[in-house]
Amino acid sequence: MEISLGNGKTKYGTGVQIDLTGEDLTNAIYQYLEKNDVYVDGAATIRVDGELCRDITAGMYVDPSANVTHLNKRYLGSGKVIDIEEKMTSNERHQLSMFDKIEKALSKKPFSNKELDFLLKAITHSQSYVTVFS
Repeated sequence: MEISLGNGKTKYGTGVQIDLTGEDLTNAIYQYLEKNDVYVDGAATIRVDGELCRDITAGMYVDPSANVTHLNKRYLGSGKVIDIEEKMTSNERHQLSMFDKIEKALSKKPFSNKELDFLLKAITHSQSYVTVFS
């Protein structure tokens, strides 16, 4: 996956371009299936419009009025890239780290006892973690 400022030439900005490889598309399809409780056990071939998924690419253009956040960068549709990490206080970095751990733990099924314990503690303290995202 590659994220970059778009090629838009509006007075509002360039927008943001997200380009996906065939492998990215394959992973997205598998994740979609799993989120809908469909599990493939064995070899499978994924085709999009008759083409093997690994042989195609896809793109997404994000409007200049929107933005995309990936890792520690925020791509503003207006045409700027902001390094989020530089603008955060150490407390905000800690909160973001905790949020990432909660999100990662929630994406797993089934939960281990250690993960359930972590989630319970994190939820108990969730009030302090929400402020950085509002």
